[in-house]
Amino acid sequence: MTDKEFYALKAGKSYDFVVDENLEEIFRHCRNSEFQFLNREPLKIISEDKQFEFCDFYMIENVMPIFSEDYFFCRLNPDDYADSLFIKPVIISSSGESHNYVMGLPRRINCIDPYRLESVRTDGKSNDKLIISKYTGRFNIFKVYGISDDNIYVSQRLKNLIDNIAPYNVEWE
Repeated sequence: MTDKEFYALKAGKSYDFVVDENLEEIFRHCRNSEFQFLNREPLKIISEDKQFEFCDFYMIENVMPIFSEDYFFCRLNPDDYADSLFIKPVIISSSGESHNYVMGLPRRINCIDPYRLESVRTDGKSNDKLIISKYTGRFNIFKVYGISDDNIYVSQRLKNLIDNIAPYNVEWE
């Protein structure tokens, strides 16, 4: 058993996607947890990659987590994540086939040890050791406020629930 309390959520495989909306605007709002500026219309994503596989999870630019609607949202209890995520429907298409997904955008919360900010990583690696669990409150999935870390952190409890349903393409750091 590990003594780790939080894990950075990663996608094993990544693909290039063609998106029908302005991604820079979506990224900016995601990085700042400004979800009120995002519409709830389905985001249409196309993969022209010949090696594309429909997976249970994708991460676009390490900012936008895309979850399989069937796999994640039918097999996990919404009480474990629902109040932590802004939900936006997504349709991914490739080679004439389409599947429904959900962009689950986590909030940024202020949960970093302020006395250890000088040790914050900016290289994309996890800052999970700086998170103070009593500051995370009810959030099982979140981003960290106040640092330029785009990692999505998941509590040990939610990680265990996700691991139990064994989604394809989820990795942890």
